[in-house]
Amino acid sequence: MLDENVPPVSFLEELHLNLPEWRYIVVGLISAFIQEALEPFFTIILSKIIAVFVGTDKEAIGEQAMSFSFMFVLSGVLSFVTFRLMDLLSAYIYAINIALSRAMISFALATCCAFGIWFLTTGRMDFESVIFSAISVLCGAWAAAHIMKPAIDNLSQEGESPDHFDGNVRFEDVWFNYPSRPDVPILKGLNLEVAQGETVALMGSSGCGKSTIMQLLERFYDPREGRVVLDGRDMKQLNIHWVRAQVAFVSKDPVLFKCSLAENIAYGDNSRTVTMEEIQAAAEAANIHTFIEELPQKYETQVGDKGMQLSGGQKQRIAIARAILRNPKVLLLDEAASALDTESEMVVLDKARQGRTCIVVTHCLSILRKADRIAVLQGGVVVEQGTHQQLLAKKGVYFMSVAMQLCHGRV
Repeated sequence: MLDENVPPVSFLEELHLNLPEWRYIVVGLISAFIQEALEPFFTIILSKIIAVFVGTDKEAIGEQAMSFSFMFVLSGVLSFVTFRLMDLLSAYIYAINIALSRAMISFALATCCAFGIWFLTTGRMDFESVIFSAISVLCGAWAAAHIMKPAIDNLSQEGESPDHFDGNVRFEDVWFNYPSRPDVPILKGLNLEVAQGETVALMGSSGCGKSTIMQLLERFYDPREGRVVLDGRDMKQLNIHWVRAQVAFVSKDPVLFKCSLAENIAYGDNSRTVTMEEIQAAAEAANIHTFIEELPQKYETQVGDKGMQLSGGQKQRIAIARAILRNPKVLLLDEAASALDTESEMVVLDKARQGRTCIVVTHCLSILRKADRIAVLQGGVVVEQGTHQQLLAKKGVYFMSVAMQLCHGRV
């Protein structure tokens, strides 16, 4: 519980606490000041350059246009340097790309001015054509500045699409860090194998890599080193649409759409027309069918914006029904039944994991006891594996975690 009687802290004391980062603060402030000052400077120069082209003295036009072109180049260089400095404070990977994207517009305008005045003074183009060409190039530069090719192409049709998939999953010496934090490794040589039809529970403190494992299996990211292997095939060699069709994910706070309960469940497989019988069967497996049938409009009941008409547990069961309807070979559950009571939780998870590989992120002892295997993560690697009883007998990390839960009454 928070202490409401915390004494106030002065601004100078806060600055003193941040003293080790003073270099970053100073560089960031200077860079931000320069970058914001460039915006009005850019606007003024742009208006001046347009006015220059209206003149009639070709020599004066040439001299002024070249000086303004140089100012555009200077603006681009300053923009590149300031964004490069600010980005270096947080992420090295995107620093150059972001800096170049900001500077590209100024460089494009400088080029347009230089060539435009040459075409105008030599009589090869008139004023209207020069302005038209300049705006076209500027729009192209603006578009190019905002296009960054993703590391994983979600629309790619390349890769294998096997006819059969058993559901075997293996992580081989996987190293990973998020692109926005390249200096903070999340997985550090992770080795983990989940066999067909096995239910493996992942347990560990925040930041140990549990949710990262889920995202790698959905191929939102690729490992920096190592491989994620499905049935002996490197995931990178498989078609991304095929991979995601084999996997279903349910989070602690699932997203529901502003439509009916039936439509929300049917969204689990939008590659075909889902029958009402299939929707009801999925709802029964998720232990939500009885509740829906008691509603006045039954499956046509609107859930509201983001499912606001439902409780947390009801939203989770709808999301699980949606995942079951998809009939995936691999089911990923990230604290997906945390809002349910223990009895409902076990009923739902028992039905959800039947006939498929299941990876569950949880700290709930009732689920951990029933998992085929528990993998305890710490510092981006698996430090312990085994059943609930086997890990208790080791009296290691898992034993200490369970003991703490029991001491705090969290079972």
